[in-house]
Amino acid sequence: HAERLGSNVMETDSSQSATATKSYDAFGLLIASSGSSSSPFGYVGQQGYQSDADSGLMLLGHRYYDPSTGRSLTRDRAKNGRNWYDYCANKPTKCVDRDGQVPAVIAIALVDPEPISKTIFIVAAAVVTLWCIFKLSHLEDSPVHPPDSGPPGGTIRGPRTTRRYNDKGWPQVDRDWDPREDPPDHSHDWPGGPAHEGGRRLPRPPIGDDPPPPWRAPGQPPYSGGGGW
Repeated sequence: HAERLGSNVMETDSSQSATATKSYDAFGLLIASSGSSSSPFGYVGQQGYQSDADSGLMLLGHRYYDPSTGRSLTRDRAKNGRNWYDYCANKPTKCVDRDGQVPAVIAIALVDPEPISKTIFIVAAAVVTLWCIFKLSHLEDSPVHPPDSGPPGGTIRGPRTTRRYNDKGWPQVDRDWDPREDPPDHSHDWPGGPAHEGGRRLPRPPIGDDPPPPWRAPGQPPYSGGGGW
């Protein structure tokens, strides 16, 4: 049995008698439980979150998340926003993060409230929805990476990253432009694609056969749409 965010807070047997209950704080830390449950799908479990009882961590798609701190153990691969370790932009009661990269708004259910309360809920839902739309529409203002798989032997050029793929369609080389880094124009090698141990290597200076700079880099022609991401 799940609540609004998709957390499994109660398990029942065939006669609908409760066999286990769980209570979580806003960031997913277990604060109370009863009965016995072996399911890893607790906090936001219906959205795919998996809990590890031994470590207390949760797997959210690409990253492990620590509910005791409200932070991920590794930085956001998409580098979305300014804090690459926070959870749902510190709005855990309004959003979920299924893949550990981009939070999604959860619709607020209106269950026959009083007229004034209904208005408050509607306004709150509209504000949260607009906030999430704003965040998603400004993804190009952060160095979001192109897809993990692309055209074999091809290149995808975006606002902050240009990615070249090998003959299997796996990432081969990234060319980034990020004014927060030193130097802003740099490259990253992928020695075996995203599944390879170690993933994307540390930045290095660009060399002659690297892909061209992304279109947000200084001196590049204006973006005309198409061919990007």
